[in-house]
Amino acid sequence: MSSETQDLAASALSKGSKSFHFASLFFPRDLQVGAAQVYYWCRHCDDLVDEAVINSENLPELVQTTLKIWDDGCEELDPPFLAMRQAVRTHRIPKEYLIDLLLGMKMDLSQTVYSEEKLLDLYCYRVAGTVGLMMCHIMGVFKIEALDQAVKLGKAMQLTNIARDIMEDSKLGRVYLPLTWLQEEGLTHETYLYPENRPALFRVTRRLLEVAESYYQEGMRGISELPFRAAFVIAIAANFYREIGREILRRGEPALETRVVVGRFRKAFLLLKSIIHFAKSVPGRIMDARKLITIDQVWRPVA
Repeated sequence: MSSETQDLAASALSKGSKSFHFASLFFPRDLQVGAAQVYYWCRHCDDLVDEAVINSENLPELVQTTLKIWDDGCEELDPPFLAMRQAVRTHRIPKEYLIDLLLGMKMDLSQTVYSEEKLLDLYCYRVAGTVGLMMCHIMGVFKIEALDQAVKLGKAMQLTNIARDIMEDSKLGRVYLPLTWLQEEGLTHETYLYPENRPALFRVTRRLLEVAESYYQEGMRGISELPFRAAFVIAIAANFYREIGREILRRGEPALETRVVVGRFRKAFLLLKSIIHFAKSVPGRIMDARKLITIDQVWRPVA
């Protein structure tokens, strides 16, 4: 991969995700590069969907272009795909994870109603759990338990994003809140944004964050599976995202009106908290001798 493409990937990460970029600075150099490469491709594909460049009809073209990553004879690829090709070659990332992520984007294009929590959970796996699996390859982690926990951590972060972006997503015609949850509060996809329904909508949001919190609790146990510096990075990123959800709960209904962010001083506190969490994982990492899977096996969701 050219230095120009590598610089583009690093720039995309620094501009697109301040929290993850900050956390990634604690990675060794090779892992920083791998994380940026994965982010660059994911961000590019996501932007194509958000900007309506890709729709349900031409999504197969994006899939076919992505599959060319594995075609050694194809050199005519845009920089995000060249970056991802290098990540795939270096870290042996299975194509199933990339295709699953694109299927999640397809849901953004065609799924107008999430009828139940199970469907939302599938969506979260596809658009975020897959990224956790890719990052496991970047970090050289292949234990069964670690992969499961990486998926759960990805789901937790995606649910946090959904809780934070309810209003913004509505402008794009996207409602990720399960219809069954809304109905239990006397709401529908047509009425949930009415000002008089803010208390009910916040109860649904709280429920969403409770599910996210259960995933954070399970996913954070996987910190002990990671190499030392990688464990620190993931602890930072997870704590930053987790704090967004907690801030939403602290603010209550007014949090629905604005995009909640974590301030610098709070991030400094979370950095210290991450160091403590990381330190607690050291004994488990030293003592752990759980079953390994080979690098050629692919984690798949339960049907």
